[in-house]
Amino acid sequence: DSSFSGCYIRISFYPGKNSEMNTNKSLLPFMALLFMLQTFSAAAQYSLPDNRYQGFGFLFLGAEELNAGAISDRFAASGYTKPAERFVTIGGGGLFFADKFIVGGEGSAILKRSTSGPNDAISLRRSGSYGFLSLGYTIIDQTSFRVYPLLGIGAGLSEISITNDRNVNLDELLAEPGTITRLSQAHFLLNGSIGFDLPVGSSSISNRNKLILGLRIGYTVSLANSSWKDESRSLNNSPDGDMNGPFIKLLIGTGR
Repeated sequence: DSSFSGCYIRISFYPGKNSEMNTNKSLLPFMALLFMLQTFSAAAQYSLPDNRYQGFGFLFLGAEELNAGAISDRFAASGYTKPAERFVTIGGGGLFFADKFIVGGEGSAILKRSTSGPNDAISLRRSGSYGFLSLGYTIIDQTSFRVYPLLGIGAGLSEISITNDRNVNLDELLAEPGTITRLSQAHFLLNGSIGFDLPVGSSSISNRNKLILGLRIGYTVSLANSSWKDESRSLNNSPDGDMNGPFIKLLIGTGR
C-alpha cells in the first residue's frame, strides 16, 4: 500500500469566484494524484505469468490525527477552541510491484471539521489535502496475504477558515458585510507506513484481477512548512504549523 500545498489567508466580503477558486486549489494535490488509481489499475492488466509484475488501484477511507502546531495556542489565547486535529480522510491511488520492489502514489482529501469561536456566531473550520509518491519493498508475499513497508514523499495544504454565522437582515448586511477569513499553509511531507493486503478471489486464476482489501498504518511528518499567508502576502509574526500525526486507512481495490 502506499500511502497535504501553498499558503494564503483571505478575507472576502463577497462569496464568488475567488472563494470557489481557493476552495478548488486546496484539492489540487488530491486531484492531481488521484489519476494514479487508473494508471496502476491498468498496469495490473499486464501481469506476467510468473507474477513478477503486479499492481492494483485502490480507494481508501482513513482516520488521521494531524497536529496544527503553534498556531493552536494563538487561537486559544484569543478565546477560540483549538483547531480540530482528528479527521476522516478519503482518497485513492495505486501501487506497482516489480518482484519485491514497489512504486506507487496516492492523493487524499481531509474532510472539514469545525470547532467553536469566542462567541456562538463565530466558528473555526480546518481541512486540507495532500499527495504522496511512495517506494517500498515486499517482506511477506503469500498467495493469500502480502505485507510491505512504504516510505512516501509529498506535499500538502492545510486550511483554517474563520466564519461569522450570525443571522442578519439585508440592511445589516449592506451596512456591515460579514467576513470569511481563510488561512492556509503549505507543507513538505514525509510519511512511513506498513501495508497489509488480502486478495479476495480464486488464486488459481492468475491472469484475472481480484478484489483486494487492505490496511495501512503509519505516521506523517512535516519536513518544512511555508508561512501563513493572506492571498499572496505572508503574515508577519505568524507561528509555525505542521501536519505531524499517525493514521490508519482501510483500502479496497482491484488488481493483482
